[in-house]
Amino acid sequence: MTATIDTRTHVMGDMLMITGTFDTDGSVSYDGLLGQVFAASGHLEDTTFSTGIAIDNPGGHAAGSNSITVGSVDARLYFSKGEDIYVNGARVATITRVASATSILLESPGLVTAVADRDILGKFGPQQGAVTLENGDFHVGIDTVAKRVQFTHGNAVSTQADADYKGRFWILGSRA
Repeated sequence: MTATIDTRTHVMGDMLMITGTFDTDGSVSYDGLLGQVFAASGHLEDTTFSTGIAIDNPGGHAAGSNSITVGSVDARLYFSKGEDIYVNGARVATITRVASATSILLESPGLVTAVADRDILGKFGPQQGAVTLENGDFHVGIDTVAKRVQFTHGNAVSTQADADYKGRFWILGSRA
């Protein structure tokens, strides 16, 4: 995990807050900074993951299209009504419904930008499909023995090379 940490004193008594950013699963050590941790939290920012679902239309789809044809992976396994679709990290549409394994219907105004044949569709948030045994939750855990705060974001499959989780965290505790 890559983390950027800056510390500052909290205004309530003899407490210290550690804040920072992370860019992948991992943990932050508070050993030597905090004695006891009272609370910790975090959130994801600008995090998308690749579903492996590709546009399957030789001409692609033009901006404004209200449906897209996909292949390679069953779209019903990853997408649900109301979710946004991303291509190369940019939001391109919102789903009205997944009509079939290969057809996704989009809310008006349709595609915000054109998509090309073989473009891979992504989703916002941690790795998790619509129908899945994968866990896509974001958790913050405090390991008082190892003096670390652990941040976990779902369980991206072991072959998922492009999972990129970014966010911010804070840890509040007594001074060491």
